[in-house]
Amino acid sequence: MKIDISQAYTYGVSDEAASEFVEHRKLIKKPLTQRAFERAMIEACKCAQQLDCTADRAIELSIDKGWQAPTMEYIKAELERRHEAANRQQVVVKPTQANIIDRLTDRSWSH
Repeated sequence: MKIDISQAYTYGVSDEAASEFVEHRKLIKKPLTQRAFERAMIEACKCAQQLDCTADRAIELSIDKGWQAPTMEYIKAELERRHEAANRQQVVVKPTQANIIDRLTDRSWSH
């Protein structure tokens, strides 16, 4: 069955993301009807409205994770996980010569 992606833009999804979604469904061997395609686009639109992402990003995340379609709960959880991971990476402080000297000569314990 040929899926008509021409209305994807009404849900905020680009033709590229919509086409990639259709191809993804073929690759994972999950049949896609026109109605299922539209429901996926609606869900991507909801993600864009309620989460900190675009509809295209919701589609991309679902493809990257191998999901059949975007689901707001899954997209929200994945965005939170990635945000937390990014925060953990920012916390890591590379030691500088000044930091090392300060730690080696710390006498705060002697007061």
